[in-house]
Amino acid sequence: MFLKEDVKWDALPADVPASMRQLLRRCLTKDPRKRLRDIGEARLMLEDPAVFETGAALPPAVNAGEPLGRRWLSIVSAVAVTLAASGWTGAMLWPEPPPQPVIRTTVTDPDTLVSASFGPAIAISPDGTHVVYRTRVGERYLTKLRSLDSLESQVLYENLNGVGSATFSPDGAWVVFSDNGEIKRVPLTGGPALTVSKTGGRLDGLALTDDGFIIFGSRQSSGLLRVPVAGGTPEPLTNLDTAAGELSHAWPVMMPGGRAVLFTVRHRRAESTYDASAPPDAVAVLDLETRTYKVVITEGHMARYTATGHLVYSVGETLIAVPFDADRLEVTGTAVPVASGIATALADSSQFALSDTGTLLYLTGDAAASRRSVPVWVDRTGVAQPIDGIEPDDFGHPRLSPDGKRFSTMANGDAWVFETLNGRRTRLTRNTQTTGMPVWSPDGSRVAYTSSRGGRSDIWVQTADGGGEPERVTSAEGAEIWFPSSWSPDGNTLAVTRFGLVADVLLLPLVGTDRAPRLLIPSQTTLQTVPQHSPDGRYVAFTSGGGSQWTVEIHPATGAGARVPVSVDGGVEPIWGRNGELFYRHPVSQAMMHVRVTTDGELSVGTPALLFDASAYVGFEVGAPRAWYDVTADGQRFLMLRPVDDTASSPPQLILVQNWFDELRRLVPVK
Repeated sequence: MFLKEDVKWDALPADVPASMRQLLRRCLTKDPRKRLRDIGEARLMLEDPAVFETGAALPPAVNAGEPLGRRWLSIVSAVAVTLAASGWTGAMLWPEPPPQPVIRTTVTDPDTLVSASFGPAIAISPDGTHVVYRTRVGERYLTKLRSLDSLESQVLYENLNGVGSATFSPDGAWVVFSDNGEIKRVPLTGGPALTVSKTGGRLDGLALTDDGFIIFGSRQSSGLLRVPVAGGTPEPLTNLDTAAGELSHAWPVMMPGGRAVLFTVRHRRAESTYDASAPPDAVAVLDLETRTYKVVITEGHMARYTATGHLVYSVGETLIAVPFDADRLEVTGTAVPVASGIATALADSSQFALSDTGTLLYLTGDAAASRRSVPVWVDRTGVAQPIDGIEPDDFGHPRLSPDGKRFSTMANGDAWVFETLNGRRTRLTRNTQTTGMPVWSPDGSRVAYTSSRGGRSDIWVQTADGGGEPERVTSAEGAEIWFPSSWSPDGNTLAVTRFGLVADVLLLPLVGTDRAPRLLIPSQTTLQTVPQHSPDGRYVAFTSGGGSQWTVEIHPATGAGARVPVSVDGGVEPIWGRNGELFYRHPVSQAMMHVRVTTDGELSVGTPALLFDASAYVGFEVGAPRAWYDVTADGQRFLMLRPVDDTASSPPQLILVQNWFDELRRLVPVK
């Protein structure tokens, strides 16, 4: 400790004894040779002032009739007030306690811990007494609450599909979480979850302010927003710098005092919009008064400020700490690795959390292994049959060729074609800027897919054998992302999804002079995705909704006419069969449904019925631009992705590190 300014000795009460004045001077002198070493020397002087030469006579006793203890107590109290006003805390007489031992332990649960998810699956209360984590039971995702003084946990809520993150309120009484495009809050004492806002789309992180707001990142708006905890309409806080390649603002965390917010600036290296030329994700800080932000860490994710004077953030599986001035909002030292083996979530975020009291909580585990799958055939009764010659990989959005002998898919950032008979593969693209999601032309000669090779996330078309030069057929603006979903039967039009502030379904002409995309339905606040041409090309089926409300609807391909609902209690991922059926999946149970639809003459939609339980297969994502399955022309078999559990030999672990701040101070001293 040090003095901010000279002690105002004349402010001491007149009746403070000279010995006490001398004691204080000996405690606070800047000359270490004259300064008292410890409280032991101070006690000797209090008991016998003659031990130290004071150079001044003792003043007469004050109020001799008052007990000595009480008299000294009043004097010491007065002195304490004076010294406090002078910027002195007394730490020179009573040094800080020695560092506490760092204790590492694991938090166990009978269910499977989830280390791979879109966003952090764990949280810790500000006082470090409660933790929240996510588990999986079959295809159910449960978020659990555990008090650290208990051996048991309780289910706090059930996630619709494992997407979303959670955080504690500043007073630790509530858990606020995002699930399926909604923000909700639930008390630690239990009870129903209350909906705060139905924002739609995927949310990237939540932060609560002391004055009653929730700040969050949203893929729909891309920038940060805030909404009152009591509910209301979200208002924007930040806008993207698209010229700098910013994709979204995510994972907000409040700074002390509530005047600033740390957040992650995600660039086009992230997820399905990978662009090798873009800068890495960065950490920025937003001044809530001026609504301006600046980058403070040029490479990293999910920074937190600690009471030790550090920023702690992640780079891959490593935690980094760097000294940080909370007043100037500036880095003041050198970054140092402080922990490793942190699980990385699927949205370029890390599975760690920090309490205000110095407890570190993190998950171990391989997110890439957790999302591996293998394609299989599934019949109409739900019985699966493997496809020979295909090893597990991070497959996504398989699509059968018109003759059913091949299927296209995305894996490891590229587009591939596999033969269904023997698993022989052809790589369509060979650059890490491609996101895949290839869809076949009606004659099987071409594929359309999404790629950011041109600096924007556009749709490209090339031959199905991987040869020739691809042609870009869209022109994305700003942070837009374009995805192909289906080709019209005549091969002249693509049904596509455009993600921006909302998700729109458009029809994109591929022939003629006018190739401007046309909105199928005017923009609305709901997401509209996965458009699929009917076999005769007269209609388009699509998914519409947001939050927990998702439906399958049909609309005339001309754009004129009304929307016709298909699903009864929710539906996603529509796929047409050529036998007069429309298939889709239930957004919660993942069940495969089917319904008879007549498109020749007047449109006629039958009653949906359950086909089989498809919960064991990769399924619905919030706002996913394509289906996770396909169906053969005769409607008798489904091509689906079955998850492969690669974590059995090394399951995820939840690690708790108590008194971690003492270790942090030692590893990264703050001057």
